[in-house]
Amino acid sequence: MNVVLDNLGLLADGLLTTVELTALTVVVALPLGLLLVAARVSPVRPLRIVAGAYVELQQNIPLLVWIVLWVFALPEIGLTMPLATTVVVASGLYSAAYYAETVRAGINSVPLGQTEAARALGFGTVRTLASIVLPQALRAVVQPLGNLTIMVAMNTALAAAAGVVELTATAHRINLAAADPILLFTAAGVGYAALAVVISAITGRLERRLVLRRAGDAPGGGRLFDHPGPKTRRRTRIASVVATVFAIGASTAAVVRFAAAGQLDATLWSPFGTWPIWRYLLDGLGSTALAAVLSIALGAAGGLVVALARLSRFAVLRAVGRAYVEVIRVVPALLLVYVTLFALPGYGLDMPLLWKLVVPLAVSSAAGFAEVFRAGITGIDTGQREAAAAVGLRPAQVMRHVLLPQAVRRAAPALVSQCVGLLKDTSLGYVVNYGELLASGKVLATFTHALLPTYLVVALVYLVLNGTLSQLVRTLEARGRLLAGSAVNRTTAR
Repeated sequence: MNVVLDNLGLLADGLLTTVELTALTVVVALPLGLLLVAARVSPVRPLRIVAGAYVELQQNIPLLVWIVLWVFALPEIGLTMPLATTVVVASGLYSAAYYAETVRAGINSVPLGQTEAARALGFGTVRTLASIVLPQALRAVVQPLGNLTIMVAMNTALAAAAGVVELTATAHRINLAAADPILLFTAAGVGYAALAVVISAITGRLERRLVLRRAGDAPGGGRLFDHPGPKTRRRTRIASVVATVFAIGASTAAVVRFAAAGQLDATLWSPFGTWPIWRYLLDGLGSTALAAVLSIALGAAGGLVVALARLSRFAVLRAVGRAYVEVIRVVPALLLVYVTLFALPGYGLDMPLLWKLVVPLAVSSAAGFAEVFRAGITGIDTGQREAAAAVGLRPAQVMRHVLLPQAVRRAAPALVSQCVGLLKDTSLGYVVNYGELLASGKVLATFTHALLPTYLVVALVYLVLNGTLSQLVRTLEARGRLLAGSAVNRTTAR
């Protein structure tokens, strides 16, 4: 305990840096997210396309890849900023996509009658959005926005990979000198938990004060405009032309900047036209896939156990399951990686490098899997359980043969989303020198002296892989809605 008390000032400074990074990231991300969501519901098609592409780009590339790209690669074209500022910008641009999607869900919950009434009063799209829809949407998603802010706070731990001395980096540096990882990383975990509690308390208070009670009106589905008339179509065409010209101009400026910095030289890009380079990257992708598959298998199995504990008849098991979820969800995965890397070997648990990445990722993801399984099980009609009990099935048999199969089918989109998140988290292998895709890119960039092209190619590989899985999520969600609609129609027909 003395090592924590002796370095309490340093740990407090690290926590303060974490708080500052969190606050500044939110300041960047939330306004940008509102602009993105305004573009996504705009009648101007180019704006919707650009905003949708931005969200897909950010959500399908790991944050650590963005941080590495901004900190180490973009200075090659002259984009240099202080280290902490660079991390805030990268994190803010990344988090804005998630804020935008959360607010868009809130917009979809605003009753259609609200926008119809606004249009009847002569409000245009912008005024309807700013004065009527957004205030209600924000009030409807206070708690999800709070959860996103907690995620932002946990993601600040990745700044340690770029050399920013926040809470995780502070605990790691003190441990290198004091060699007491359990106490130091526990103290860091307590700091993150305290920050999460504060954020939850603030958002909970806001939610109680701003709660909306609605009844008797259908959700609007994000509709802010009717079929346009001649004047509106003319304005939309003009706005579309302006947006298209702006997008082309911005793209041209970026290409000119790259060319002026020599980043379009054929010598930098020619290695990526050779098989040995791609074989090396594909080997890294294979290592990423292996770590992801193992993490998913262990995380899903652990999550199922935790979910069953949370649904148990025994209060002790329910308390243990809930404590696990509440604690693990506020501890950064990177901190768990450091615990596995530096603390466990002191207790004789010195695992191979692959497992030093897989085990903490599985422990971290189990909490998310547990909540997905629990939501799937509790969402099943109670009549299913009662009918199974009536035919003589024991509770364990009811769970295994009746509830779990249905829960897994219902929760398939959320489960695939968890798998996508875990696939992105394997980029933490970059920190522990496990040869996954990002770490392979780091070695390749050193070998070819082409930092920016290499990290852009790595980002593109992540984008294609995660984008494919994200499309699978959307397909599963659409199929689930179709099956649900068919079930409702059959019930109505009876």
